[in-house]
Amino acid sequence: MPIIRSKYQSETTTIEEFYANEDVGMALVRLGKEMLKLIEFINKNFTETELFVFTSHYRMCIQAKDSERLEEFITINASPFLENYHFHYKLPIEKSPWKDAWITGKAESIEEGLIFLIKSMIGTEKWKNNKELRSLAKKYNIYNKD
Repeated sequence: MPIIRSKYQSETTTIEEFYANEDVGMALVRLGKEMLKLIEFINKNFTETELFVFTSHYRMCIQAKDSERLEEFITINASPFLENYHFHYKLPIEKSPWKDAWITGKAESIEEGLIFLIKSMIGTEKWKNNKELRSLAKKYNIYNKD
């Protein structure tokens, strides 16, 4: 399973358990269900690459390495009623037009969410030599220009 909740946030609760919690309001229960669908789809496609996750206000903050410092990450937030996913990632300083520039976008489906995740992982440059990422990028016709 590639999506792993950071040990710096919780050593006892998995990411799936976090989003499956039904002791929250209706909107968060629905948001959690949408996030669980996306997590399951990501886990089916990324079978080897570990993605370390913090949660913040029900957003997933994904990092390449498990670290207590959230400096470079990809965030994903689901819409509880519209079945879409919002992605954000920070550009590397070498490619950034200014300090702390971010790319944002909205995926309209789970399949498009996977494509956005692949593009985000390539864009952050934190998974540069990852064979599985390159393979999925090729499968979905996403090419890194470098």
